[in-house]
Amino acid sequence: MRKPCDVRHRLLLPWCRRQFVCSGYAIKVEIASITPDFDLPCAFQTARAVTAFRKNGMNKIDAIKLVNQDLHANLLTERNTLFSTVVPYAGDEGWWLNIPLSGFRQEQHFLLCSERNKLIRHIRIKANTILSPATRFRCKDQTADVFISAKNTKRVVDTLPGGSKFSFDKYLFGEYSF
Repeated sequence: MRKPCDVRHRLLLPWCRRQFVCSGYAIKVEIASITPDFDLPCAFQTARAVTAFRKNGMNKIDAIKLVNQDLHANLLTERNTLFSTVVPYAGDEGWWLNIPLSGFRQEQHFLLCSERNKLIRHIRIKANTILSPATRFRCKDQTADVFISAKNTKRVVDTLPGGSKFSFDKYLFGEYSF
């Protein structure tokens, strides 16, 4: 049993959009998991991981959990999902994706995370939707290089020179705040 602390923690559970207050027991700052030995509402006890609230930022596993919880399904896995955070590139900011060309034969999910806006954009491309991806993207070593600019939040377009300015707008599946 953990000893009580003198700070009351507020946690927002993303799948039910409600706030609960823990009853004063010490929780790690990162809130990596919640164990059932706390005197908390049952929603906490059933949720073994509230990892989307880590102080050091979002990572792929946390983003997959957040999206799957919001969708109420296990649609995303580590194998079918690519994760990217905003990085600077040539005077711009955006998301880099390195997609194996063989990956276009199966369903792919891209999670574009913006720490500044606390938002994850979910792109879903179904199997064999993009035919001959080698002609649509700049490719190197059987991998499609894609850079999506974060400047224009309404358009999700590959802006790399040498590509075909491919638009992912029609594949945008959802946006999730964290």
